[in-house]
Amino acid sequence: MRSELGQALSFFLNMVLVDRMLVIRAVLDWMNFVRKRLVEQVFSGFLKVGTAIALASV
Repeated sequence: MRSELGQALSFFLNMVLVDRMLVIRAVLDWMNFVRKRLVEQVFSGFLKVGTAIALASV
C-alpha cells in the first residue's frame, strides 16, 4: 500500500514538474516573441520618425 502511494506521489510530482517546465518554456517563448515584435515596432517607429524629420529638415 505504502509503495503504491509513494509511486503515485512521485508520478504526480513528476507530472507537475514536467508541466511546470512546459509552462515556463511556453512563457519564455511568448516573451521572446513579444520582445521581437516590440523591437520591430519601435525600430519601424524610429525609422518613420527619422524619415519625417529628415524630410522636414530638407
